[in-house]
Amino acid sequence: MTAGILSVILSFVLLKQTPPPQYFPKGSFGKTEKLSKFSEDWYSKDLRAFDEPSLLEASKDKSRESYRFLFLRSFRHSICIRLDVNTDGSGLLTTKMLSGATGEVKTRIILNEQEKFTKKQVDWFVSRKQISEFWNQPSFDEQRGLDGEEWIAEGVKAGNYHVAARWSPTEGTAYAIGTLMLRTAKL
Repeated sequence: MTAGILSVILSFVLLKQTPPPQYFPKGSFGKTEKLSKFSEDWYSKDLRAFDEPSLLEASKDKSRESYRFLFLRSFRHSICIRLDVNTDGSGLLTTKMLSGATGEVKTRIILNEQEKFTKKQVDWFVSRKQISEFWNQPSFDEQRGLDGEEWIAEGVKAGNYHVAARWSPTEGTAYAIGTLMLRTAKL
């Protein structure tokens, strides 16, 4: 074998062994480890399909500020909206949609748009009451059903990470953040 072929094979083997990113702290979504792991795995699967970074990992960078809304809808396309705040106060809004319905194995990104935000737009977003209340919300609630929507809001600011997941909310902070993110992304 030539050195080039060996290098390609070694690179492939190393890539296959790289563990997937950890998106959520263990135990974030249920009273039991089994319940929480089910949600952690489900939400992580969609975030991997969106090719999204781990905000949990990003929280290690104390200068990082980001907000993400993962919208998992029964029988409809999943949506992911992320606002990354730059050090100068401006931002970048990324909006993605998957081709298949939530939970389908074969999905691809069919929408991937980015929009630059001015400092004024970012200030407007982060100053919303919903954002300040988000940091004090429990990570999950016990309300569940068979069909519906999962609303998962995440935030990273000054080294702190928080997540709040709700099933088909019609009110409350998770609902307010989700609708704020959808409106911000013009969806």
